[in-house]
Amino acid sequence: MALRQQLSKCLGGEWTILIRLHPNAREHEAEVLHTNPGAIGVTNFPDLSALIMTADLVVTDFSSVMFDSLYADRPTFILAQDYEEYINGERGVYDIINKLPFTVTKTPEELLAGIENFSPETYAEKRQTFLRLIGEHETGKSAFLLAKHILAKIERGGLLMTHKHAFLFLVRQIDSATLEVLKTLDDPQHDFYIHVDAKSGPIDLTTITRNLQYSRAVLIPRVSVGWAAYSMVSAEMELLRYATSAKTQYSYYHLLSESDFPLVSNQHLQAFFAKQDLEFVEIERNNDANTRNRLKYYYPLQEWLGKRHGFLWILQKGLLMVEHLIRINRLKHEQEIPIIAKGSQWFSITDKFAKYVVSNSALVTRICRASRAPDEVFLQTLLLNSGFSEKVAKKANGNLRYIRWGQGNSPQTLGPDDFRILKQSGKVNLLGRLISSLMVLTCAKW
Repeated sequence: MALRQQLSKCLGGEWTILIRLHPNAREHEAEVLHTNPGAIGVTNFPDLSALIMTADLVVTDFSSVMFDSLYADRPTFILAQDYEEYINGERGVYDIINKLPFTVTKTPEELLAGIENFSPETYAEKRQTFLRLIGEHETGKSAFLLAKHILAKIERGGLLMTHKHAFLFLVRQIDSATLEVLKTLDDPQHDFYIHVDAKSGPIDLTTITRNLQYSRAVLIPRVSVGWAAYSMVSAEMELLRYATSAKTQYSYYHLLSESDFPLVSNQHLQAFFAKQDLEFVEIERNNDANTRNRLKYYYPLQEWLGKRHGFLWILQKGLLMVEHLIRINRLKHEQEIPIIAKGSQWFSITDKFAKYVVSNSALVTRICRASRAPDEVFLQTLLLNSGFSEKVAKKANGNLRYIRWGQGNSPQTLGPDDFRILKQSGKVNLLGRLISSLMVLTCAKW
């Protein structure tokens, strides 16, 4: 073919010609291919945009395909052998014909000459001039933004009730597993509020957002979080404060760690919570001596102890013995919380209860500062001492997390056997923890 030879001569390389006819002329494809040996027929290929993105150069007539290739930034040539008839008689709509950035030719010979004289630099300049002329503002997200605009209009008109979710991430670091969880939960109905332990060093928000297409991500001010210490509660309260004060109203707030992973699809999760008005908080026990002692006494060294049983641990044990002797009781004046309850710190709670928790920030600070493991106590205590106590989910469902406990009452890393158990259990488990980096892919497939 003369066209393929001219392309190789002027632009270099080996060229393959793809021929796509108008749908009304598809029955002539075999005839056209017979007169153009070596060409490939793609008239029946379903996705024109994929063909354009594959192409290095496009030759068309006055089809709107020219504008598709324009946006795809592909050199485009117009071969209009019926130019006069088309412009003057048939349509009369191309009043910007002389402003088009394409090389317009009327004969195959002119097309070959146009390819020979083609200048990528000149074409790029003309293309940008034309895009400015038509007021182009293409971001690659037009369909998504249009859908978002329409949904917002519907919501304001009261015609559609959406159920948006705030995922509150309390994490030690942003690693590959955390990014995978965020990517999996990425959805127009989900936003992320993220607290990263200050001990992990600087965090760049773009590390997170470049993997997201739909969800909004917010990094909240960071504190150094100590194990079983008040700083854990402080970080949780900040997450709730930021999320509940956002312009968006969420139906549910979910607290997650970097080791949690959704066990169901986003659509399944949204459908489940759309039918709920319960507080999914685990209540393991309440008002036993061990649970009350967490808030009853002062634990001034808890922020620095961690899980180590060293000198500071011995010192704090000694201070605790003194508190026993002099009958310290921090709770004796807290008449509004007669029930002290304990359970897992991870939760899924409603907007009303989340805002109630934030409204009681002063109480939370007062009873949790210098306490021991208050992260497993404060939310349960507020819940059972409020009007929301009637909305606690059944114990069988708890906080909707699948957790396998091991020695020392510590969560164990889940493996393939756990997923088999989950499938057979029939229990509602929307999230699983702990999930290792190696298990993330297994979870996604499961």
